[in-house]
Formats: sequence, C-alpha cells, structure tokens
Amino acid sequence: MLKILIVTDSLGLPRENGQYESTWPVIIKQQFSDYEYITLNIGGMTSSELVSQLSYYDKFEPILVIIQDGIVDCAPRAVKKNETLRKLSLKSITKLNKSFGDKLFSFLIKYRCASHVPIDLFKKNIEKVKSQFSCPVLWIEIVSATYLEDLLPGALGKIANYNNALDDMYNANFVKLPTIDDSCFIADGHHLSTKGHKEVANYLCAKILSVLNKTTQRD
Repeated sequence: MLKILIVTDSLGLPRENGQYESTWPVIIKQQFSDYEYITLNIGGMTSSELVSQLSYYDKFEPILVIIQDGIVDCAPRAVKKNETLRKLSLKSITKLNKSFGDKLFSFLIKYRCASHVPIDLFKKNIEKVKSQFSCPVLWIEIVSATYLEDLLPGALGKIANYNNALDDMYNANFVKLPTIDDSCFIADGHHLSTKGHKEVANYLCAKILSVLNKTTQRD
C-alpha cells in the first residue's frame, strides 16, 4: 500500500476539550483511506529537530509528505534555547518574586525577541527537508490568532517572515490557510481548536488531491 507521511509539532494533536478524532491528521486519513499513514506528532518540535530525524523518515518511502512545523522556531522568546544560565536565572527570579519575574519576562520577550531557530537557519532547514525526499512535500502555513501578539509581542511579524521563507521554498506546495481566524484557536493563540483543525483539513484535502492526481498521471 502506498504511504503518506505526516509530521507535526503539537498543532497536529488535540488540545483542551478537543478530541483526537477531530484533529486534521485523522480527518485526512478518513478522506484518503486508500493509503497507509505514518503519523509523527512531536510537541515542541523545531525544524532543526525535524532535520535531525530526516535520515529515518525517508526510509518509509512515502509518496507524499505533509508537515506542520515552525511556530516553535519563530515564536518570540525571552531567552534563546541554548541560553541555559539565563533561563535558570529568570526562573529563580520568578520564584523569588513572581510579579517582578513576569514583568521581566514580558520585557525580555518584547525587546530581545529571540527565537529558538533564527530565520537563516530556518531557511537552511526547510531546504534540507525538501531535498531529502524524492516525493512532494506539503508544508502547512504557520498560523496564529491575532491576539497572540498581545501574549508574545512581535509574534505576528516573525510568523510572516518565516511564512515568506516557506512560500519561497515550497511555492505551490506551501499550503496557505487564508480563512483561518481567531475562532480557529484556543486561548493560547496558536494551538488549533476543533474548528481550526477542520479548516486545515479542508485546505489540505484540495492540495492533496491535486498532488496525488499529478503523481498518478506521472506513474
């Protein structure tokens, strides 16, 4: 049976009151049931961690790869991922004085606007992903609620920059989600609600159908 590989961060998983059966990977499996699916959901995954696993993933020999990843890469941070001492210092300050620690955390997010994966590295990573597979790779747009900007100042600008990189790299295989709105997210502003999963699935279904038809015609 032909295989489809789905790789997501936590956005492919149910959150809060959501049901697993309502997530977009499950909806896709139901819509295209004639294929075998390998689904890997890794919460907190960055594109760098995805790249580190590529040599395993291509052994599955899929005819199509679908990826949802990137929000962890670009979300504004108070400290970078490798700044262990600063992380520990911030945690210690917050334990001693939560109010001051929270204010300091917000200040650092706004004025440092650090990312776990800088944009230049992100571009290299997504290129490696694309070149690793001989089959089409669909990469889903990084999306969020507008109010994520209030929670993480600078978030919307960063998301736009990383999406531009994906659009340039994947072109027609970059899955845009133009009708996603705030109602498609839970309170944290970036994890999908049940409605959000349905929206993602709707756009993916059309894109998958187009890609599979082209693959069948070539064969």
